[in-house]
Amino acid sequence: MAPDPGLGIDAGTAEPITAEDQPPAQPARPAEPLRAADDLAAEMHGLVLLAIDDFASYEALFGDQAARGILHAIEERVLPALTAEAGFWNPGRGKLAISLPGADLDGIRMTARQLQRLVAQEGLATPAGRLFVTVSAGCAVADAEALPFLGPTAERALGDARRAGRGRCRIVPAARRDDAPDIGAAALRDLEAGRVTFAYQPVRRADQGGPSAFFECLARLPNEGAPPVEAVRFMSSLIEAGQAPVLDRLALERALLLMTVNPMARLSVNVSRQTMEDREWLGLLTGRSAVDLSLGDRLIVELTESDVLAVPAIAGGFLAAVRRCGVALALDRYGVAPMSAAELASFRVDIVKLAPELCHLIADAPGRHARLRERIALARAADLMVVATGIERADDSDWLREAGASHVQGRLIAAPDSAPDELSAPMAPRKLPARFSLYRG
Repeated sequence: MAPDPGLGIDAGTAEPITAEDQPPAQPARPAEPLRAADDLAAEMHGLVLLAIDDFASYEALFGDQAARGILHAIEERVLPALTAEAGFWNPGRGKLAISLPGADLDGIRMTARQLQRLVAQEGLATPAGRLFVTVSAGCAVADAEALPFLGPTAERALGDARRAGRGRCRIVPAARRDDAPDIGAAALRDLEAGRVTFAYQPVRRADQGGPSAFFECLARLPNEGAPPVEAVRFMSSLIEAGQAPVLDRLALERALLLMTVNPMARLSVNVSRQTMEDREWLGLLTGRSAVDLSLGDRLIVELTESDVLAVPAIAGGFLAAVRRCGVALALDRYGVAPMSAAELASFRVDIVKLAPELCHLIADAPGRHARLRERIALARAADLMVVATGIERADDSDWLREAGASHVQGRLIAAPDSAPDELSAPMAPRKLPARFSLYRG
């Protein structure tokens, strides 16, 4: 499939996979794009770049022709899983590019992870024999204005994924060149000046009965009269600048202050991978937990599944240190990576939060039912609270409740709010529920 020049990929350097590159017995693909550039520019567009991990080693071991045969075997594996609208081509050594018209952030992440699983699930028949291969994935989405920057953004995401380890996936929204630096620079300036604000989104029982179990603290940037900028648009800039721990410390400080004002408030704060090695963040938590014995019943620290799996030694030490402070631990974006019961038990968390792309439109996706039920059952067997996130439809909430999710979070329940009623004023003291009866359904 020839690349669309509107995607920001140099068509002159793209290397189409031709019949000469394939084993003789297998046919070549059609040579024409599936959709015209004019059609693509009218909507959101996604791009997935897959890259064979350690491709240079395969070239050294088996030779260039056999290595390209490995690439073709991967293509044959993933092509049937794509829709008719998808474009497909080879932009360079060991890489496959898939264009996805109409894709959003959650949809493209789900597609990329599905393709990675297809490649890794069993051996590939290649000219070098049967091989077990993994691929890293870099993803980007863009509207019509940002379409020329889609390719470079996906390449940057792929670089991030490769640095994180084998078989990783990273996704970045593409932006017009004149917008991209401004978002990052504004985030750094606002963070330094203390202008970051927070919104709070509740987690409630799946039957929507009773008060909120807790509220998640979500960072926002001011936006000159427009809606505040969500963290997904500036976190990558903070991470690249090494400033993610500064934001995480600010979130923890605000949460602790709010819990002082409202002794019944129960909050969760997110922690980035960089913060796992930040002594100031841990010192702040340790000092407060020593004087506030109720903190263990009221504060939850959230780490993403991918970060925990990427640096298990660092994550293990951090989790142990937080656990000693008595607060609860949540594994965010749970269910994307394959995980055994033993691995999940080793993290010793209290809560798992299902990744939103797994929950999105789940009631209408029978092909995803078995896997998601398996992930939920694994968590329930470990006696963990299971939170379904990103819920926007009652049908999805009902399906997830029936599948075993005890709690839900999303706009169906409530959008993030800078001053929700349950937190905006001090509540009358009442007996706190026991920690595990609070968090588990």
